[in-house]
Parts: sequence; C-alpha cells; structure tokens
Amino acid sequence: MYVYYIYVGASTVLVPVYLSEISPLRWRGIITSAHQLGTVAAILLVDILSLQEILGKPLYGWRILLGLTLLPAVFQLLTLPFCPESPRYLYIYKEDTEKAERALGMIRRTKDLSKELQYYEREKKEIQGKAKFKWLEIVKNGGMRRALFTSIGIHLSPHLAGIGAILYYSTAIFKAAKVPEPELATVFTGIALLLSTIFVTAIIDCVGRKKLMLYGLCGMGLSYTIITIGFCIQAYLYAKQGIFSVST
Repeated sequence: MYVYYIYVGASTVLVPVYLSEISPLRWRGIITSAHQLGTVAAILLVDILSLQEILGKPLYGWRILLGLTLLPAVFQLLTLPFCPESPRYLYIYKEDTEKAERALGMIRRTKDLSKELQYYEREKKEIQGKAKFKWLEIVKNGGMRRALFTSIGIHLSPHLAGIGAILYYSTAIFKAAKVPEPELATVFTGIALLLSTIFVTAIIDCVGRKKLMLYGLCGMGLSYTIITIGFCIQAYLYAKQGIFSVST
C-alpha cells in the first residue's frame, strides 16, 4: 500500500507537468485539466462499483475493488514505453535538439515545428539568463518566497476546504443527514463532481484560472456554511428530543 501511495503522490506532480509540456499553448489549460478529469471519473466509477448491488459486499467487495487497480497499472506499463519524452525537457534541459524535434513531431504529426522550436529556444535563453536559486536562497529572496508560499497556498486550499472529507465520508454524512439512500446520494455527488470538472475544463482557457479559483472557493465557503448550519439545527432538534448523537 505504501508503494501505491508513493506512486499516487508522484503522479499528481508528474502527469500535469508532462501534459503541460506536450500540449500546444492554446490548448494547455484544457489538456492539463484532463488529469483531474480522469481522477474524478475514476472516483465516480468507484462510487458506482461500491454500491451494495454491485461490489459493496462487506466480505469480498473491497478486495475486488482494490485488486481492480492492477488493471490501469498494467495498461500504463504496456503503453508508457511508446509515449515520447517531453520535447520541452529534451530541448531546454537535456539540450538535445534532434531528439526534441523528433518527439515533438510524434506528438504534433506535422513537419512544421519551427514556431514551437523557436519558442523553446527563447524559453531556454530566458532560463539560462536567470540566476539559479538554491532552496535556502528561494526562502530568503522576497519575490521568490512570495511566489513559493502563494503556490503552496493554492495547492493547499482545496484540501483544507475539506474536499477529502466529502469524498471519503460522504456516505456517512448522508446517513447522518437521514438521507434515504446514502450510497446512491454518494454516486450523485460523484456525478456532480464530474460534471463540474467537465464544465471548468471547457471554459478554463476562456475565463481564466484566477477567476475560476475565486468563484470555486466562494462557492465552497457558502455551501459549507449551509451544511454547518443544517447540522447545527439538526443537532439542536435532536438535543431537544433527548437524542445526543447526530448519527443515530
């Protein structure tokens, strides 16, 4: 399991970086978002398979679900060797122009690569013209420190907002709220997550990243406020009736 989580942690970094480096500039936002789209689609699939009528049996269901993760792992092992290396990485960091051009040609399926190669050359000169920072120097430098903590805060915000609690404990939350079919409600939560991801993926390059993040965080804050008020009212009503547990 620890090896599995090591891979999950690495893929959350490597996959978006790879997708961003192989995608055309005008489609970079949409293609990079495909990683998150695949993640939420997998969450919905697991929610459906976890239903009692399918693989939600307490004795053997979770073993089958855990074993099914072997299928995408085998698929990736078989297909990844045929994927080209990132042309940006080859051109800028490995300084191998020939391999970079060949990899870019495999991805674009065209011979006219001059514009993108010129873009890589400009980016390479910009990177080489800048001073290299060590980790301690990044923290000491005011501008770099601000950028570092901003990026950390952006990545922390969805996790601190409680999305993990919703995904992992949604069925228990629906049971506590006395929803008649809590497992089915969890499936609809996955559907809502998938539809919202598709919608944001479609408009991310038109609306912009910052606006979507601000709107999303405001929406989460409002919804969590409503949920908290609802549970407080529920707990108050149960307390008046002599019921001390919200989940009973």
